Amino acid sequence: MKLKKLTDLNKFLALSCVAVFLTACGGGGGGSAPSGFTPIAGGDTQATSSVAASCVDCAVASVDAAADGNFSSAAVLRMPATSSGIVAVRVTAQDGVVYPMGSDITFRWGRASGGSSTSVTLITYLDGVQTATYVADGASNRERQPANNDAFSALAMFDAVEFSVNKQAGTSDSELTIFGFAVR
Repeated sequence: MKLKKLTDLNKFLALSCVAVFLTACGGGGGGSAPSGFTPIAGGDTQATSSVAASCVDCAVASVDAAADGNFSSAAVLRMPATSSGIVAVRVTAQDGVVYPMGSDITFRWGRASGGSSTSVTLITYLDGVQTATYVADGASNRERQPANNDAFSALAMFDAVEFSVNKQAGTSDSELTIFGFAVR
């Protein structure tokens, strides 16, 4: 009888430990889009990057992370001190998806390193044609902060969103991250 109780107690403790471990994993916390928003991801959603010719040695790593729906993975935009120009990441929704004017657009981004001499702009597109431009408020003051969500209300219909960084020459190296875009 004592052996059975000990076995049941061990099972209970083991299951309790597993439950506590799984609860601590979080499953959605930092990896999820903000509450009420749906990530622009899935299907044949495409993530692309562009680097201006003037932005010598600038690069974008892990561009697909901006469209994977996981807000804890990120595309990384790297711009050396000697460079100047625009580096961008664009996420285009899967075929047939068009978001209406007035949709709220949010994006999570952060400044991993570097100076503040960069401006961040969000640009929306419909079938490859620019529909609106939004300036991220306080972007130049975001020194090495953790990821933050910025949000805008769409001024026109769109099927793509671009995170665009314009870096000035002669400033320190800059590295920014874009975790993803979401809409409601």
